[in-house]
Amino acid sequence: MRMMSCIVLLISCFSLMAQQEHIPIHDAMEGSWEGVLTHPGGYRTEYIFYLEIKKVEDGYECWSMVRVDEIYAEMAMSGTSFDQELLILEDKEILTNDIEQGMEWCMKRYVLRLINDNGILRLEGDWNGTTSFGTCDPGKVHMKKRPPRV
Repeated sequence: MRMMSCIVLLISCFSLMAQQEHIPIHDAMEGSWEGVLTHPGGYRTEYIFYLEIKKVEDGYECWSMVRVDEIYAEMAMSGTSFDQELLILEDKEILTNDIEQGMEWCMKRYVLRLINDNGILRLEGDWNGTTSFGTCDPGKVHMKKRPPRV
């Protein structure tokens, strides 16, 4: 009898864990994200990266900010999701920025994977981009979802 109780308890725990792991992508993606954008060969190799994602009828509307020291850019973005875990985003326009003379921001395309790590939601993946000078050295993105603020 005790063995049967342990088995039932284990099955219940695994069932609960499986339910926690599956979060609809639209619910999981929306909100505020914070992390790091890497850019080997860029002005700096790491930048602070903020991302706000909002679900709209045909995909996502997003706002992002890339910052290092006093240099930053705020971007309008759009995106779509695939396979319940992939998010494809593209920079659409620079809303505001501050850069040094001779610099130009890369207009990027991101391929990010949604990861549920024991209830901690992360977006990780690659980006590539271009400027009027040519192709940017590609980089990576590592972000965690920020809890909602009141």
